[in-house]
Amino acid sequence: DYAVASGHSGGAYGTMLEFYLPKGYDNGIYVDAFSMFTGEKEYMLNAGVTYEVVDAGVRYAILGEYVNEENVREIIYGFQRYMKLMPVEEKAE
Repeated sequence: DYAVASGHSGGAYGTMLEFYLPKGYDNGIYVDAFSMFTGEKEYMLNAGVTYEVVDAGVRYAILGEYVNEENVREIIYGFQRYMKLMPVEEKAE
């Protein structure tokens, strides 16, 4: 969930890591059924997989949101560093 991840990416000093996984990718597992924070669509990646950075930079994004004293939803915008990663295919020897 992008909104949840963005809120935990460290604000002005963090970096949002976005993993682009091919359909049917099986080098990890969804942990929603085991998590204290169900509904966050968390996917735990297996250790030892190599990833390639396919894009990186700084963008203007939603950093968080809250409900103020008047019960109005407020959105916090700011600059966010990001890095997009894809798994590197293992080559048969």
